[in-house]
This record gives sequence, structure tokens and C-alpha cells, in this order.
Amino acid sequence: MNEQVGEPPSGQLSGRVGEHVSGRVHEQGSGRVSGHGGGRVGGQASRRAGTRVSGTVIAALAQADFRERTRRPAYLVVLLGAVALAWLAAPARDAHWVIVNAGAYRGVYTSAYIGAVTALAGSMWLMIGGFFAIRGSVTRDETTGVGQVLAATPLTGRAYLLGKFVSNVGVLGSMTGILTVSALVLQQIRGESRSVDLIGLVLPFLLLTMPIVAVTAALAVVFETIRPLRGGFGTVVWFFTASIGALAGQGGAAPLGGLGAQALAESMRADLTAIGVRVTEFSVGFMYLDEPLRTFAWSGLHLTSGFVFGRGALTALALGIAVIPALWFHRFDTLPQARRGRINGQLGSVGQGAAVGQAGAVGRAGAVGRAGAVGRAGAVGRAGAVGRAG
Repeated sequence: MNEQVGEPPSGQLSGRVGEHVSGRVHEQGSGRVSGHGGGRVGGQASRRAGTRVSGTVIAALAQADFRERTRRPAYLVVLLGAVALAWLAAPARDAHWVIVNAGAYRGVYTSAYIGAVTALAGSMWLMIGGFFAIRGSVTRDETTGVGQVLAATPLTGRAYLLGKFVSNVGVLGSMTGILTVSALVLQQIRGESRSVDLIGLVLPFLLLTMPIVAVTAALAVVFETIRPLRGGFGTVVWFFTASIGALAGQGGAAPLGGLGAQALAESMRADLTAIGVRVTEFSVGFMYLDEPLRTFAWSGLHLTSGFVFGRGALTALALGIAVIPALWFHRFDTLPQARRGRINGQLGSVGQGAAVGQAGAVGRAGAVGRAGAVGRAGAVGRAGAVGRAG
């Protein structure tokens, strides 16, 4: 087990990165040479080739990371926790333990309702527990030597961080996908409505869960690039930060829709009001009720353009957060900046000296050539004078 989880992914990662980066160097070098002959067109072709290769390297990083982390025991533990939470989010008809309570009511177990409550519960779990399934990748690259390989390549720090972010989203996103399938299975088990509405089932996971997954993935990257937050102290900080975020994200004042709980509450409240039920309470969390929840027909999430825009903005914000550490992340290059500057200066001086030496050699060769030409001209002149004298 250790052999499958440990060294082979690191070797696979370094091999793929080396292959792709070598291709990138070759293509960029060809672009520079053609730029001397072909001018602006060659430079543009080089930039386009470099962009394509950068994307390929990011994909290789993300793929290798994804495979390595989905084989770890932490992945299975967090996934089983998510599935168990989905089961609790849609309890049996006579259950007293519930996750979502809308004034002693719940929706009939349709695809839309089970999808919504499972997506909301999954968001909270993946934000807190999912973090521990995706952390440690940067530290592992550093300790296995993969980081030192990457430091010797043209791969930028921003591209490396993007690869880690994409990998994190992939790991948590795969859990979200399995959670979606679990919700569909749970709907059939509960049996209150076996009619399948794939859009109603999947949409809550896309709008409620995935933006939270993206934020969690980005903050995991940030934590890994700040050395004091890599260990146990970072674990404590994240647990309390995520717990506070889970509570604050349920409120109506949460920025960009928070966890999405308010959108769910408003849509349920509107449907209950339409049948004459006044709802003053909406709770999300593991709670015990004296009486089982009563049911009503829920029409699904009432989406507004503002809510959808807010979820998209939250996802875009997560992408921006993921690349912020490029400002301080050294990309495993431990050479001090001052020493690197001196080395570059010395290399520049050597290059200039070589250029001057070549120019001097050319100058001397030219002088010798001109002297030879003058000598030959003099010899011809003297030969002509001798002829006339004769």
C-alpha cells in the first residue's frame, strides 16, 4: 500500500513534468531562433507554444496529484463521512434526528429536495473535513525531491499553484460527484417520489457545493505556502476558521450567497407561505426533534440572477486566492536572492567579455587583412616600376 501511495506518484509526477517542460524549452528556443529570422511572427508563435505547454504541465501536475491523493486513506474517510451525512440529511419518515428543519417541515423526498439538502450538508462537511484530504501536497513535493526538480524547470510559481488548485478541486469535486449519486440512490430508497429529475438533482451541487469546494481548495493552497500553517497549528486554525465560516455562511448577510442556505430557506418559506404555513425558523445542523418533520411539496430552488452571479463570483474569487501565494512562494528555489543576483551579474559580465573578445578578434583579423592588401598593392606597384625602367 505504501509503495502505491508514496514513491510511484512522485516519480510519475517528476517524469511527466520533465517531459512537458523539456518540450516547452525546445519550443520556446525554436521560437526565439525564428524570431531573429522571422521577426514578430516567430515571437508570437513562441508565446502561443509556451502557453499551450504551460497548460499541459498544469494538467500533468493536477492529474498526478489527484491520483496520489485519491489513494490515501484520508480520501476514503472523508468520502464515507460525506455519504453518511447525506443519509442523515434525508432521514426516514419517522426519524427524530434531522439536518434541515424549516419550521417543523421538510420537502417531500423528490430529486430536487434530496439534492438540495444533501448539497448543503455536503458543503459544510467538505469545507471542514475535506480540507484534511487535500492538504500536504506542497510539503510532500518538498520532502520527496519533486520540488527540487520543478525548481530547475521553467515552470512558474503561478503555474505550480494553479496545478495544486486544480488538483484540490478535482479531489473534492470527485467526492461531490459521488455524493450526487448517493443522493439519487437515497431518493429511491426513501421511496416518497421515485421520479428522477436530473437537473433538479445536480443543480444544487453545482450552485451550493462546488463554489464552497473551490474556496476550500484555494485556501488549502494558501495554507501550504505559509510554513507555520502547514502543521498542527494550521489544523487548529483551519478547524476554527471553517467552523465559524459554516455558521456565518448560513446567514442572509453572508457575502456572495455564503453556503447557499439562505436561498434554500427563502424558496422553502415561499412554498410554505403559499399553502398557508408561516415559517419563522430555518435551521441547518444535526438536531433532535420531539416530533418527526411534516412534509410539503417543494418546487425547488428559486434562482435569481443575483444569486447565480454571486456563486460564479465566489468561484472566480477562489481562483484569485489560489494564485496570490505566488507573491511569496519561492517555488522550492532555496538560493538566496542576493546570491542569485551576483551569479547572474557574473554570468552577464562573462558574456559581455566573450562578446568583446570576439569583436577584438574580428578587428584584428580585419587589420591583418587590410595590411596584406596594402602589401600586395605595393608589390604590384614596384613590379610595374621595374618594367618601365627596363
